[in-house]
Amino acid sequence: MKKPSSALRKEIDAQLRQAIALRFSKPHEAERLSRQALKQAETIGDARRTAQAHLSLARLAFDKSEFEQVIEHCNTVTRRSSKSLDLLGDAQVLSGLVQWQKGNHPSALECYLSAINLWKKSKLNTSDLQVRLCSVFVNIGHLYTETSHYEKALDNYFRAMSYMTDQTDAHVRSTVLRSIGSVYEYLQDFDRAIDFDKQSLEIVLETKNRIGESVTRYNLGNALWLKGCLKESLTELERASDVAKAIGDKRIEVGAEVIQAAVLADLGEKEKFIERTQNLLERVDAIGIADMRTKSREILAKSFMTLNQPEKALPLFEETLSLATQFNLSIVVAEVQQELSKYYERQREFEKALSCFKQAVEILEKQRRAEAEQKLLLYEVERRVKTLEAEKQKLSSEVEKLRYELKKKKELTEKEQEHILKEIHISNPQLAKRLHQLAPKITPSELKTAELLYAKLTTKEIAQVLRVSPRTVETHRENLRKKLGLNKSQSLVAVLQTM
Repeated sequence: MKKPSSALRKEIDAQLRQAIALRFSKPHEAERLSRQALKQAETIGDARRTAQAHLSLARLAFDKSEFEQVIEHCNTVTRRSSKSLDLLGDAQVLSGLVQWQKGNHPSALECYLSAINLWKKSKLNTSDLQVRLCSVFVNIGHLYTETSHYEKALDNYFRAMSYMTDQTDAHVRSTVLRSIGSVYEYLQDFDRAIDFDKQSLEIVLETKNRIGESVTRYNLGNALWLKGCLKESLTELERASDVAKAIGDKRIEVGAEVIQAAVLADLGEKEKFIERTQNLLERVDAIGIADMRTKSREILAKSFMTLNQPEKALPLFEETLSLATQFNLSIVVAEVQQELSKYYERQREFEKALSCFKQAVEILEKQRRAEAEQKLLLYEVERRVKTLEAEKQKLSSEVEKLRYELKKKKELTEKEQEHILKEIHISNPQLAKRLHQLAPKITPSELKTAELLYAKLTTKEIAQVLRVSPRTVETHRENLRKKLGLNKSQSLVAVLQTM
């Protein structure tokens, strides 16, 4: 017997809730449930639940670094869920995360700001909006952290904190505090870094969040090590490793053991250091994370130098340099070149020392210029978003004036037509680019029609502006719907408004 739609909707909702709960512990089961929910939602033609299932699959794809799949799911949501502004915002965040992973920080920021705009226009209740805003400001903070703009990063992390309530998910609260701690660590303000890490640790211990505990203890142990509190550091790192081992997180388990070995070297515990490092790099390599493989070798090489064993440090420095070059980790290359410079200086090979130092300086100068460019681009995105908001307000006034003029006269002059099209294009210069991406075969006439629809002109008004018949405009509208893959229930104007 066929299930009624209401029962199917409840079943879909339950599957999606379960998929969220199993996302990190049982991703394969979460994917199975999401695909099942998607199939059922499509069967009953439920656009919102179909979009939710696509977003669930997009998050799972992101966890597996399958970025093309993420974008494909997000584009589907954008095309088919024009009425659900909250879900369109969620899709923008996922697109932003992909751009972040690809190192395209300005595009990521643009996606995040677009998401904020969509959420504020949606009918989200205050609590749901605050949860989303908190999360996205953390993401923006990460962008500024990675471009070494620490003041901006802290500003966004603290902004995220301002959206926290007693109902805010404990995982989000602990993540924000830990992120702030990481920035202070970069700023070498280790006391503040340790304080925020400890606040984060309190939350994860209270909520028995074992994943959060292992990461936070690792961060805390690292900050304590950098401050010089070696015995305290060793205790936290050992706990981090034990918790990570219990939950099967090899990355934190082995990463903590690498730092533990470095702490033992700093304490002068040569035998314990050697015992700890046996087979450690093999375990690091088995995890297969590029940055971890290179940094672990760099840390252990420095530790051999601390223990006055340069002959064991040199091969590790050379391996680190090779891996960092292979994986395009320019900062690590510069760091290793500086360490090699110190090594050759101790060996009294001054020409080699000078050569390594010069290479390090060249890389750091290039990196400094790249970071400066990224900062400027990020600022430019922020300024452009503010400008677009102002242009939108201006456009509303212009459209009202235009409607008044169109009522008075039947036909516009070529100059008046050109002015109107130019003003509307300026209000959203990204619209044409986005339409070309989604519908490569779009014609110039269809593009102009789309831009006028974006300004919310009627078919009759568009016909007057373009100096064509209303029937021609209807043809353009129908062609746009087909090329964008819209179904009958979707509003073309609403879709264009989200681009």
